[in-house]
Amino acid sequence: AQAILAVKRTMPGTRPTFMSALIRYSLLLCTLSGSHGAGPSPVRWPFSSDPEGDSCGQGDGGRCYSSLVQMRARATPRAPQGSADDGGGGFGDAGRGRVGVGEGAAATRRALKIYVYDLPATMLHNGTLVVLRQSCKEYPPNMSCGPLAKLGTNAVWGGPIELSGGLEVHQVYQFALGSIFFVSLMGHPQRTLDPTEADLFFVPAFMDPNGLQTYDMHDNCPSAELLVAQLPHLNDDSASRHIWLAPSVGWVNETCDAFQANSSSTSPAALLLAKTIKLALEDRESAPHSLAADRELAVDENAPMSMPWADNLHSIPYPSVLSGFDAARVAAWQASIAVPTQRPYLVSGVWGAHGLGSSMDIRTSMQRQCLASPECSFIDLNGMRGRTNTEDVMEVGLVSTFCLEPPGDTPSRKGMVDSIVAGCIPVLFSPLQTKLWPWHIGDWRDVSVLASPTCADIVAFLSDIPHAEVERMQQNLVPVVRRLTYSPLGYPDPDDALETTLRAVLAIALAS
Repeated sequence: AQAILAVKRTMPGTRPTFMSALIRYSLLLCTLSGSHGAGPSPVRWPFSSDPEGDSCGQGDGGRCYSSLVQMRARATPRAPQGSADDGGGGFGDAGRGRVGVGEGAAATRRALKIYVYDLPATMLHNGTLVVLRQSCKEYPPNMSCGPLAKLGTNAVWGGPIELSGGLEVHQVYQFALGSIFFVSLMGHPQRTLDPTEADLFFVPAFMDPNGLQTYDMHDNCPSAELLVAQLPHLNDDSASRHIWLAPSVGWVNETCDAFQANSSSTSPAALLLAKTIKLALEDRESAPHSLAADRELAVDENAPMSMPWADNLHSIPYPSVLSGFDAARVAAWQASIAVPTQRPYLVSGVWGAHGLGSSMDIRTSMQRQCLASPECSFIDLNGMRGRTNTEDVMEVGLVSTFCLEPPGDTPSRKGMVDSIVAGCIPVLFSPLQTKLWPWHIGDWRDVSVLASPTCADIVAFLSDIPHAEVERMQQNLVPVVRRLTYSPLGYPDPDDALETTLRAVLAIALAS
């Protein structure tokens, strides 16, 4: 990795043949080292790639897939893909630009150097953080500035919440990734002020998620030309090592136009930005391909909705409620959910009545089924969208074996992360949800159940899952918790959400 980056830095704008060969050889070594000892993959619990084509209905005994009986007899426990048990995986899916969990780790276990651009305050979100932001040129690499300097850690992590049994979590805002990345990288031990030694470059330019409801933020967005003018170290050779993000789902109405740059853009500046790495809660693979008439928006039915079209866009997860706690606290939490216990509820659901038309149908049906069963606990969040609802979600998740996670306005929801942290197996209802966050989750089949959106008896379906399969998924949730959690500022954990993201980005840069 060091040799490849050295060549890239010393020979900007060139693509020598020996460098391409070196990259291919490095990837081959990573693949071989990550796949030794792997045997044939056993058959896993039913996981349809098209649940609508294999849906259940009335009179099928509550079974949501036709192959349920046959598959149950063959389902066997296995370690999750990319875990320590199987060597971390290889670059098997790199052809589509989606690096699996654990991949590229060997290339970045060394001291990764990160350069953070010092952009003018007006080029940040046009909201809360613009007011708080201050120049960081005077700060040494091992210190933080900006929101942390004025408001303390609660400005980033949202403050503590005590749960039953003395457990404590943070009330992390679901769209806090902008704040988290900015202050974490400003205070990162490997932040460098010398761009010539940087492996990655972070561009702190993103829209304020607090202003998304107004839908007029685009009037204040910097153009691609203005943004590129502020990035003197961005060129064709270094573009794949530049990263920036959208704190929300990354759809067109929630980002500046420059963020959506792709190979079809017309200006040279936009074409250059198209080569950079973008991060958001969702990407092009996890977004629906067509909204058509499915536009019953709960917040503003007149709001423009358009899927992301940015090139090199990758999905990263919502920050978990353990973000801001040190590695020892996270490890203690993991140990607590790893202990096999009989949870009071088989399944639970926590949501409000909002979302696209199809999402509303799923939510309405699942809510009705849940309320009709003593084995299911349901909390209605109608009228509480302005809250984080952290306490409600975590309390019920900790006492449930399965957590229903129907899509809402878009395929992702923070509850998918919260349920994993609670040790509650997520029940998904769309194949698009299984395409989210591959760097951090790996294979969703290892940690979740995909149910048909038209399932007539979700409780019976989940009751039919063999106990051994339930235990397999529960155990697989435990190591994922750390990869969904951001460490305290200035104290990065090599396996946390931030470091997992940086390793994956660097792996892409090395392969480009």
